Amino acid sequence: MMYEDYGGYDGYDLDGYGYDASRVRRSYQRIAIGELVKVLENNFADLGNLNILEVAAGEGHFTRELLKLFAHVTAIDPLLSMEEEHDKLTKEKKQFDCNTDCHGYNVLISYCPCEAAENVVDASIKYKKPFFMIMCNCLHGFTTKHERYEHLKSKAENLALYKNTKDIWFLTNLNI
Repeated sequence: MMYEDYGGYDGYDLDGYGYDASRVRRSYQRIAIGELVKVLENNFADLGNLNILEVAAGEGHFTRELLKLFAHVTAIDPLLSMEEEHDKLTKEKKQFDCNTDCHGYNVLISYCPCEAAENVVDASIKYKKPFFMIMCNCLHGFTTKHERYEHLKSKAENLALYKNTKDIWFLTNLNI
C-alpha cells in the first residue's frame, strides 16, 4: 500500500463545547499512519506480512487503522478499552515494560505512549526490534519535549527524530 493510498477517517464528532477533539485526534492519526507507512515501505518488502506490537493502545483508535495495514496487531495497554474483536487482533490488558516478550513481532509501534515511551525504547534495544513512535506532548518530569527526546536518544545510539511537524514528533530506530 502506498502512502497516497491511505484514506483515513471521514466525518467528525463535536464535544459539548463546539470543539472537535476527535477530529483533531483523527487528523494526527492520519498524519502518523502516513508517515509510518512511508518509513516501513523503505524498510520492509511486504507490509501486509508484518506482525505489530502496539504499545499504549488505549481505546484502540490507532489500532483500528493498523489493522487495515498489517497481518496481525497485538494491542497492549493496562487500560485497554477496545471492545470489538478482529481475527487479526490480540488484545492484552496489561502493563508494557522492557521485559515484555517482543520476540514474535517485526515492529513496535506506539502512538502517544506517555510513560511507556522509555519502555518502548528499552525493549527495542533489548530485543533488537525496530520501533516507530509518535511522542505525546506530556513532559513526564522533563522541562521540554526536546529534553525528553534527548534523554531517549542517550539510551539508543541509532534513535532518530524522524520528523517534527509542529506538535507531532516521530521517533524511530529504523533506517530512514
